[in-house]
Amino acid sequence: MENLKKKALKIFKKMFSNADQVEIDGDSYSINTYSPSGVKHVDIGKYRFIEQNPKKDSHWAKKAQRGDEIMWILKDWDYIGQIHNGEYKDFRK
Repeated sequence: MENLKKKALKIFKKMFSNADQVEIDGDSYSINTYSPSGVKHVDIGKYRFIEQNPKKDSHWAKKAQRGDEIMWILKDWDYIGQIHNGEYKDFRK
């Protein structure tokens, strides 16, 4: 995916502003919610952009419980990046 950082940040902003959709490259994608966890996610091709589940028992879940905004970026179920409170981190480097 070209411009992954730019697209991920756009999704992140929409996800945490409670939008229902995000537009990427002229296409509209739904921001879906898992039930019953309420965790939001967006799927674009082989990529999944998913909110941290605050109901889990992990370091990152504890941060989300405190109000941190955390979104993970996966490709083919591999974690390739993260956005934490608006700061993009690329795991591929």
